[in-house]
Amino acid sequence: MERLWDKTSTNPVASAVLLLLALTICVTRILTGLAGKPKYLNGEGLRSVGMLPYWIPFLGHLFSFIAKFEEFLQQTSYRASHGIFSVNLAGSVHNVIYTPSLIQNIFQQRAPIVNSEAINWYIMVNVFGADRRYKKDYFLAFEGLIAAVRNNLLREPSLSIAVDATVKAMQEEIPNLVSFCQSPVDQNLWERTSSPITCANGSEAMGSSVIVEVSLFPLIRNFVGHISMPSLMGEAFMEYYPTVLDDMWALDEGFNYLAIGLPRWFPVRSVTKAHLARARLNAALAEIHTALDTLAAGGEPGPEWRDLSDVSRVMLERNAAWRSHCIRPNERGPGDLGILWAMHANANNLVFWILVRMWATPGLVERVREEIEPFVQISQPMQTFGIHEAPRMKIGLAGLLKECPLLKSCYLETLRLDSRPASVKKIERDFIVRETRQDVRAGAQPESYLLKAGTYINIPHAVHQLDPRFFEDPTVFKPGRFLVRKGQDGQKQRPRRQQEQQEMTAQVGTLKPWGGGASMCKGRMFAEREVLAFVAGILVMWDLEPVTPRGWVVPAHRKTTGVAVPSTDVRVRLRRRHRSSMI
Repeated sequence: MERLWDKTSTNPVASAVLLLLALTICVTRILTGLAGKPKYLNGEGLRSVGMLPYWIPFLGHLFSFIAKFEEFLQQTSYRASHGIFSVNLAGSVHNVIYTPSLIQNIFQQRAPIVNSEAINWYIMVNVFGADRRYKKDYFLAFEGLIAAVRNNLLREPSLSIAVDATVKAMQEEIPNLVSFCQSPVDQNLWERTSSPITCANGSEAMGSSVIVEVSLFPLIRNFVGHISMPSLMGEAFMEYYPTVLDDMWALDEGFNYLAIGLPRWFPVRSVTKAHLARARLNAALAEIHTALDTLAAGGEPGPEWRDLSDVSRVMLERNAAWRSHCIRPNERGPGDLGILWAMHANANNLVFWILVRMWATPGLVERVREEIEPFVQISQPMQTFGIHEAPRMKIGLAGLLKECPLLKSCYLETLRLDSRPASVKKIERDFIVRETRQDVRAGAQPESYLLKAGTYINIPHAVHQLDPRFFEDPTVFKPGRFLVRKGQDGQKQRPRRQQEQQEMTAQVGTLKPWGGGASMCKGRMFAEREVLAFVAGILVMWDLEPVTPRGWVVPAHRKTTGVAVPSTDVRVRLRRRHRSSMI
């Protein structure tokens, strides 16, 4: 610093530039601090949205958003009296909203007042690789593409058909979560990246059964993916493209970099990997669409696509929507890649976080097992020719959904702590939002705000999810946080703890992990059923213990989009539970 000062002090031009730069920064901070204060617009109490002051002209808060998005917004929200403020992101004004009443106001608005089309198209182009030349074609097919998801993942009986196919695969594979084989050749595809180490004996706590030591996150993420991907795309897609999940994780890791438009040559390894993975994913999607087109026309799609009978109705109907608008297969990939990413970047990670948080909470696994075991039945087949078969599993999903409030509350609490959803919309017409008294800090009065056309709405749901005004001890995992009491149904014969839980139900409250309004996640009902079934099946079938002597440690988050990725490895030992402990 002293050398820099010595050089500039002897160079009048450099000194003048530095002085002008410092002056510009200071003046910008003063002027934006004065101009950004909220103002009353009329005699009825209508206010403008105050903008946070910033130091850098034009760019505004852009660097703070990119570098420390959550920390920046949370620190600002703690100081604010009201649940709304605005920021400048390189000339675009974003109204940041994080309290329930204002969020509800936003989700009640529909087009043409607000819309998500501009944001969706931006993500389609930057992240999923859509060609800008085909924007008109995409939006012509949009309604049919969304209808395929909505009709099959939100409405009965199609929802149950889709879920049942996934649960059937779970029942077959959860008993084989790990193979107990030393050679990678003999291991399941999903366990190879978890660095499994098979041991003859477990710890005293786990008994003398054969156990396997694994990295839990890659095991669970890949296991869930190997179940859910074929349920959506069919087994032939996985056989044709066995590295699809590896590419999906590479795309997810580079999601934020792609979103801000970093090119392939940018000198960050995850950026290059994400670009290459995206290209392979879109090419594979073009191939399966070509095969489905051929099949729909009555032709033979070729030996690698010999059996497409298990492709989901979601994908078949989306294929029909693409065809009805004469959109070529090589243009369709980005549209379907968004669906694949959403289904695998969230639910897979969430199963991991629920399991870790349950086992890290003393006594919780036993309580949840007591609740779910009536609906997850395990049986051991008879030995044939001295060969031991894996246990068989039957999951009663209806019972898990209706009779297991503690399981559902753990699911919601994990979503609150480990998901980072955000909703972004563009305002097309001016409109007004109003606060309620419950959403303002002590001493402040609820206000009404004018949101102006041409600006954006940014709802960082994680800010509300960690707000101590709405969630006591917001950083602490509380399994029963979302439980509320309901009327008794008179089944007095159950054990006391089960009877108490039976009188409770899990309610989502002000949590909105799926967004809201017309753009609310269309796969939320499928995802909830899928995650609850995975967690219940693994809890009943398997025992886990941490390898580290410190016991269970919940890892920190690594910055990502959607449900978080752990920043550190979690090594655990697994063994199948004894049959006597499962019945």
